[in-house]
Amino acid sequence: MIKSLFWNPITQVMGIFFIQPFVLGVWLALIPEVQSGLNLDASQLALALMGTPAGMLTTLPFAGKVVSAFGIRKILYIGFPVYFFTITLTGLADGLNILFLVLFLAGLNGSLLTVSLNVHAGRVEKYTRRVVMNRCHGFWSLGIMAGSLLGSMFESESTVWMILIVSASASLPVAWLLCLGLPSYENVNSAEVPPAPFFTQFPKVLTGICLFTFGISMTEGAMANWASVYVKEMQGPESHGTGYGFGLFAAFVAFGRFFGDSLKIKLGTIKVAVIFVNISVLGLILLVKADELWLAFAGFVLIGLGVSVGFPLAVSATSSIDDKKEASYIAFLSLTALIGFLVGPPIIGFLTDATNLKTGLTILFPGLLLSMFMSSRLISGKPLKNNGT
Repeated sequence: MIKSLFWNPITQVMGIFFIQPFVLGVWLALIPEVQSGLNLDASQLALALMGTPAGMLTTLPFAGKVVSAFGIRKILYIGFPVYFFTITLTGLADGLNILFLVLFLAGLNGSLLTVSLNVHAGRVEKYTRRVVMNRCHGFWSLGIMAGSLLGSMFESESTVWMILIVSASASLPVAWLLCLGLPSYENVNSAEVPPAPFFTQFPKVLTGICLFTFGISMTEGAMANWASVYVKEMQGPESHGTGYGFGLFAAFVAFGRFFGDSLKIKLGTIKVAVIFVNISVLGLILLVKADELWLAFAGFVLIGLGVSVGFPLAVSATSSIDDKKEASYIAFLSLTALIGFLVGPPIIGFLTDATNLKTGLTILFPGLLLSMFMSSRLISGKPLKNNGT
């Protein structure tokens, strides 16, 4: 019964995308409690949160080689417990340095999981001849949203560790179960050719795709790290449910991704990208102008919808460039996305200390304009079919 349920490669990969960020979502909702418990100001919190992307930046240049050498299945079986465990350690951090170190360790492993999942989803698309990338990332957004809502329900400085360890303990068996019988699809891609030096082996078309991804990822990073803090500032010190802002953002990221595959087929990649980036710009305008919480929530909704399809479209385009170098190209795309994810939050933190959080968020406008301009660089691979799975 279990094997028959997950042997469908599309169902299986979507399930894995759902469970991978669940514990991360719990942690993101608890950031304000951790900040309060450690007495961190906005700049200190920004420095601590750089731990995860710093760790990922350390391993991403080699992630493609590692995935090719060891195989996706082995990396997922080992990577899930390491990733979940390191995130739970954030609940035991007693200062800025320890929090940064724990998040750095989580990032080291997170890059391998990220590349493995996206490479596998790209291979599922080519093997099944179905457009599934947006929906895979839609399930990722549902997973992080579910974790965020769980964290918001039980947020308390005294229960951070307990919430994290329970969510991780429940998630790990599910992750392993979903990985049972994961197909390798070795016949889809021929063996990777020996790679050139990491930063010199990539075609110009990939550069355009990566620049498109940069602004999208910068906005996603800002929402992940600052949405809960934004809601807490608007509500005041006695606030509750601070994770609901990020929960709304993640929910509409998921919503957009579930329809993204169909829209891509009907309208084309470039037109979909332009429309959705414009929606995110409108949402950001609402967020920086909001003087009531419901307007801020509307901003989170539009930003989430607007950035939803960006990275999946970029992954599909990258996957179609060269089968032999797929893992390396996706690793480089992930590296660029991570740099965007890394750059935004600390700049916002420093601007927030100097002015306020709404002013800090305006730094996202240039990134989104870059994404809008580079939308024309997205390419389409061989035509695939939509699938209602």
